[in-house]
This record gives sequence, C-alpha cells and structure tokens, in this order.
Amino acid sequence: MAGIIRGELKGAKELDAALVALDREVATRLGTTAVRTSTKELHGALIEAAPYLPGDRVKQWKRSNGTVAKANYGHLRDNLKVRKVPKSKLRKPHFILYQVSTGNAFWGNFLEFGTRYILPRPWMKPVFDRLRDRLLDIMTDTLRVGIDRVAKRAARKARAMLPNGRNG
Repeated sequence: MAGIIRGELKGAKELDAALVALDREVATRLGTTAVRTSTKELHGALIEAAPYLPGDRVKQWKRSNGTVAKANYGHLRDNLKVRKVPKSKLRKPHFILYQVSTGNAFWGNFLEFGTRYILPRPWMKPVFDRLRDRLLDIMTDTLRVGIDRVAKRAARKARAMLPNGRNG
C-alpha cells in the first residue's frame, strides 16, 4: 500500500545495551509493549483528526444483472484499527511492527494522498509529524520502566537464592 508512515527509535544506546543484556523473550515482550503503547497513542490522535461527515455511510449501486447491492463502510474514524503485523510479513525477524490501518475505509488513503481527480488533503501525516517526538518518548519511557522492573525482579530472585538459610 502506498503512503505508509514509519517511525523508528534510533540511538538510545543505554536502552539498547540493557535490552541486549536481557533474555531475548523478555526483550521482545518489552519492545512489543513499547511499540504497542505508542501506536495506541497515535491511533487515538488519528481518530480525533480523521475527517468526519455526519450521516449514513451506506452506498448502493446497480449490478449488471439488475439487482441493487448495498454496502455500509461506516465512518473513517470508526474504521481506524491497530493491528500487529505478523512476523511472516516483516523483512527482518527481530522487528516489531504495529500499524494503524484504515480498514474498510479505503477512501482515507484517497484523502491523504489524493488521486488524479482529488487533491491531497493530508490528515494522517500532520498528526504523525506533530506526535513523533511524543511517540518516541512513550517508547523510551515504556522500555525504561520495563527494564527497571525486570532488573528488580532478577535482583529479588538472586537474593532469594543466596545461601542464607531461608531458601530451603
């Protein structure tokens, strides 16, 4: 699909080193939580910014056999969904990708990027550009909190295993 907006968390060397030191499964879980949290924030902002035209969104057309077909695609903001992209669709196996899609509201892309008949009226990219730093901060903070929590839990387990007479 043309017009995918991507964001990456680069730098943050201390976070990267801490994630490498963790178990791969724990690091993946923390990364997934961080990316999902920031994507949900973006989702909420996109719902607020999505163009809205009140009224029913039922479309109907005549088929070649003479019958009438109807479709109710709903409003654009009601169709915005967050979903995790399956690992089989990713280029690199260690990537974690969530996306906000327009679902059945295919015309959201027409509004964003335009067509040969419609001039573009961007509504997604301005929101993403405005929130980019906040989304990175959310990911960074979520990772830091998660790493601290895992480190404290590991320290508690290590203390419990010390031969002080209380563990067995």
